[in-house]
Amino acid sequence: MKKIYIFIFINLIYLGLKAQDQPVANQYLLNKFFNNPAFVGSSKEAIIVKLTDRHQWIGVTDAPYTQTISAQGRIGKTNGVGFCLYNDKNGANYTRGIQLAYAYMIRFPKIRFLLKPGDYTEPMISFGLSFNGYQLSLDEREFINYNNDPLYKGVIQKTFIPNANTGIYFYSPTLYAGLSANQILPLKVNIYNQEIEPKTKTYIFANLGVSLGESTTMYNWGFEPSLLFKMDTDKDRQLDINFKVRYARTFWLAASYRRNLDQGGGSNMNAVFLAGVDYHQYRFAYVYDHSLSELRTFSAGSHEIMIGFLMGKNVLSAKY
Repeated sequence: MKKIYIFIFINLIYLGLKAQDQPVANQYLLNKFFNNPAFVGSSKEAIIVKLTDRHQWIGVTDAPYTQTISAQGRIGKTNGVGFCLYNDKNGANYTRGIQLAYAYMIRFPKIRFLLKPGDYTEPMISFGLSFNGYQLSLDEREFINYNNDPLYKGVIQKTFIPNANTGIYFYSPTLYAGLSANQILPLKVNIYNQEIEPKTKTYIFANLGVSLGESTTMYNWGFEPSLLFKMDTDKDRQLDINFKVRYARTFWLAASYRRNLDQGGGSNMNAVFLAGVDYHQYRFAYVYDHSLSELRTFSAGSHEIMIGFLMGKNVLSAKY
């Protein structure tokens, strides 16, 4: 039993340190805004508001959980704006942050092979920039000071970390692709021991997706395969393979396979399953995240729900 506790503790520390400055990174399947600020404003004239609640590693004590609220939309024909507030707890670490984003869009001439039959929406390319600031807290009161460690103070330590994200996003009714860099400023986290704590990492995201078959007729199916490649300044790499099926522009199912590309031939990370309903201006989604690593022995997986609301024009055709 002691070995099991030690194993869980080591994994929590490792995974927590890798995720502590990107608490919403893996939630892009429900909100592309989290990974790329150029996505804001891409949903035509609709304003999209979303709330998410994510609980990771069910069954593990002090496992991470995250709540977010976001809104994004278009001002005029070429300007997109958005914001996100998030709260994350990971063991004794608490992160509360805000992201404010702006995107400028440029229309392309109509390209036949990028448009669905009967769709006259021009392809667009968007350039985005966002300010991302978060308060990181370390509650040492949750620790037990067995050996009178001189660094232990038994208080809540806090620091505020400003940063920025930037990205580019191309989209049409049948094809989309994006490239973004998050946390582009390598800043130190002053809350920890400066001799051992590294600077904040920069994360690179590249994604590509295709929308097939979907139309406005209620009996047609839509299919959306996509890929996401992620890399950070430590050269840790990850590949996500996603596939989404939509029926009658209302019901949809999706699955994602995540694989770590390091450690020689790489290793399995997660299998993610999603289900959702788009009813008029409302959006509902549920996500189950099943670990494929050793953590699956001790955890019942992760669960996430999303509630969304759309306002303005074109709410029935808006992408989320």
